[in-house]
Amino acid sequence: MESGVGKTAKLELLRRILPLGLCVLGIVGGYFFMSVLSSLLCIIAAAGIYAALPRPNVPSGSVKPVCHPPVLVLDAIGFAFGAVFFSIAFIGMADWSGGAALMALLCLAPASIAPLLFTVSARQETSWVRFFSNGFEFIQFGRRVRVMYEDLKKIDIRLWQASGWAAWFQSTIGSLGPRSAVLLNGAETTTTLVSSARTAPLSPFRPNWCRTFSGC
Repeated sequence: MESGVGKTAKLELLRRILPLGLCVLGIVGGYFFMSVLSSLLCIIAAAGIYAALPRPNVPSGSVKPVCHPPVLVLDAIGFAFGAVFFSIAFIGMADWSGGAALMALLCLAPASIAPLLFTVSARQETSWVRFFSNGFEFIQFGRRVRVMYEDLKKIDIRLWQASGWAAWFQSTIGSLGPRSAVLLNGAETTTTLVSSARTAPLSPFRPNWCRTFSGC
């Protein structure tokens, strides 16, 4: 799988980062120089951008990873943390002094949760797997790779087990490197198909599509 982030994933990140910036601008600007109406317009524009940008076109029959909690919940938490704590940090560092300014600076720590959650949401929205008669195709973070059945060296069926938080982390975050793809359903115990390709750049793949098909 090619490294980097695909165009669709970049658009999903922009869908979240740009509205968050407008929300922070509306709050901070309202504190310093904006009117109440201007601040509200910034927040309304943020909501409009989030809703209006085109979403990824998931092909019919594709299998998507299951996200717990749902993407909308992750986004809501991210916007809440980001808008509140980034605003406090910027206002405090610009207008407060002494211990209050230091506390405002520390607000950047919880604010950093927002981009992390947005990255998880973007990954969930731009990752799926499709099956064809001669192979299957992974899309992860908008990056695409096609695997032919004839190129596979071996396929193993394993019982994948993890504690609640570990299961959530791997199913939601996915793979961390460019040479693997992880699509798991977040359950603590699940049947997993592990396939290794003959060529190194495609190995290993660890998708969990067995729960989608009967008999797995």
